[in-house]
Amino acid sequence: ITIKIREILRFQELENDLVCDWVATGHHARSVRKIDELSKQVFGITEAETDFIFPENYSSLIEGSHEKNTINNAFRKHEESYSTAKVSDEEAVKILLELRIDFRDINGHPLRLTRFFKKQAEAASKGIKGKFPDVRALNDGRWEDQMQIAADKFKKTRPNIK
Repeated sequence: ITIKIREILRFQELENDLVCDWVATGHHARSVRKIDELSKQVFGITEAETDFIFPENYSSLIEGSHEKNTINNAFRKHEESYSTAKVSDEEAVKILLELRIDFRDINGHPLRLTRFFKKQAEAASKGIKGKFPDVRALNDGRWEDQMQIAADKFKKTRPNIK
């Protein structure tokens, strides 16, 4: 089963926000917090959590030393495990489709949010880090939230209803 990101309600909302941000300001700065929150909820990790963490003493290690070479090799191996990290959104979409995650819009073009989630999606689908999303739970939970909000709004307009 391939997960279609465009069918997850929270992603639909974020995609709309990104388009509006871009039209209004020319960048996506207002959506950064939403991106990390959604990434954590859906994939269990943020993009920053997919980055390689160098030891604190790395810069003080002697070039060519066994310890620095070991760290450099670990870094290269880490980077090689992410095929989507340094490719265009179009290429990332192709890679992610093979991993059963579809980041295309209804016309087959990459979603604007692809660049913000491609590495986490890859990590989760390959079992490197994070979790593979449960679309049904995400949408069901969101549906319940929306129904509760609608019910609360309705009750405010009709004070006699409990």
